[in-house]
Amino acid sequence: MGYVDSTGAALDGGDGAVVVTDWDEFAALDAEFDTMADLVVVDGRRIVERRDGITYEGLTW
Repeated sequence: MGYVDSTGAALDGGDGAVVVTDWDEFAALDAEFDTMADLVVVDGRRIVERRDGITYEGLTW
């Protein structure tokens, strides 16, 4: 995969996501995770909402 125009396009078909910024556009992600092949999210800023169906690990306090 090369460069993409959106966070949703970056997640499409992905095996996992690592979030390392607290930018609003990443905090607003939800349905975009449903396009992933494996819903694994490692959240270094604890900005992603936990929900059923996502394997979630928050790494900060």
